[in-house]
Amino acid sequence: MIKPKKSNLIIGLVLLIPAALVLAASIADIIKGKFDLVDHLVSYFIVSILALIGVLFISVYRIARSKKIDDDKKYKKFRILYIVLGGLILLCSIIPAAIGFSDSGKTSVKSYHKIERSRLTGNWIGYDVFYLADEMTSIPLTLFGVAFGIAGIVLINRGRHLTMDEALESIEYTPKAKFKTKETRKVSEEAAKKRKKIAKIAAIVTPIVAVGIAFVIVLITVIIPTVKKNKFITKYGQEVYDKYGLVEEGEYITFGSYEQDNNTANGKEKIEWLVLEVEDNKALIISKYALDYQGYYTGQTWETDPLREWLNSSFIDAAFSSEDQNCIISSTVKADENPSASTWPGNDTTDKAFLLSVTEVNEYFGSNGARRCQGTAYCYAQGAVNEDNGNCNWWLRSPGDDHCSAAYVFYNGEVNESGSFETHAHGIAVRPAMWISLES
Repeated sequence: MIKPKKSNLIIGLVLLIPAALVLAASIADIIKGKFDLVDHLVSYFIVSILALIGVLFISVYRIARSKKIDDDKKYKKFRILYIVLGGLILLCSIIPAAIGFSDSGKTSVKSYHKIERSRLTGNWIGYDVFYLADEMTSIPLTLFGVAFGIAGIVLINRGRHLTMDEALESIEYTPKAKFKTKETRKVSEEAAKKRKKIAKIAAIVTPIVAVGIAFVIVLITVIIPTVKKNKFITKYGQEVYDKYGLVEEGEYITFGSYEQDNNTANGKEKIEWLVLEVEDNKALIISKYALDYQGYYTGQTWETDPLREWLNSSFIDAAFSSEDQNCIISSTVKADENPSASTWPGNDTTDKAFLLSVTEVNEYFGSNGARRCQGTAYCYAQGAVNEDNGNCNWWLRSPGDDHCSAAYVFYNGEVNESGSFETHAHGIAVRPAMWISLES
């Protein structure tokens, strides 16, 4: 009879674990609204390869378990499986090897796929798994691809030259005994007892594991959110919770309203804000979307620019009621210098609404993917440019290389510290930030 090698099953299941973790992380990110396929493209490519190979190893196990291959037809199928497995591995080796070997792969790929801090990613599983996978770039990625290529060639060659005996040996072939001796009967009885023992253990362990999984789901979806909510209410009060919801770093809240769908007939839409920091009884927030289009005038610092005046008058009045305006803190806005330029940034100001500086945008957003921002329909109707799939450039308050330019964030999330010289021509959008009070 044929005994399938359990090592094939174990290897296959182990290779499926990274795919399961990444899938779980992706689902968690989708639930939190922070899923970004492009940012984790390398991760998905690598785990897809591992999952594919895992499935093929399990297939080898199942074929050996369910079929005899002691006839020529089934033996050929087993050889073909080797060749297909080798061919797929060889095919999957080309892309990582090419990316890692290319000059762009050595520099841009690694930085492009850096993962934002866990507080913005939203779940520790996603942070760890994506980080490990995305680090496999440049030279390591090249070696990864080359190793896969060699493994593919070896498997193809083995499939071409596999003999019947080798095929049987590879899945632990044992000839069927014609007569059962007393010793073999004893061995069979012991094996049967062992199987019953394993079945009993499985009958006990399976419900425990199922209950454990159910508890983890309830813990993540119900218990932890409830504890966070109660803790927040205890600290800041029910009134603050009713107004904003749960104000926590990395979470989104709604506050104020502004025209966004470019349809004034249905009124203004609620503004969504990303919480960047919670400090004492206040929170720093930035709009989830770019809300409007305004120019940053050349020859100005943040202190004297009309954009600052617009944010603290026209925008504030349009977006917030007098009651809401009382919740916005007039805070000191530092005249941060541009890290890559010696341009004088002007003096500190006191503002309710402001733009982030180069230093702040790098501090609060850990990756290009986190900095990418989509504009609203109203924002584009006012003159902002839809650069790529809804993503737009958005202003920072830091000066560029000189006072004739201002820094901004590219639509792909990169920070342009040199700045834009033609402040009106680029169609750069406005993404307001502010400190709000968490006191009742």
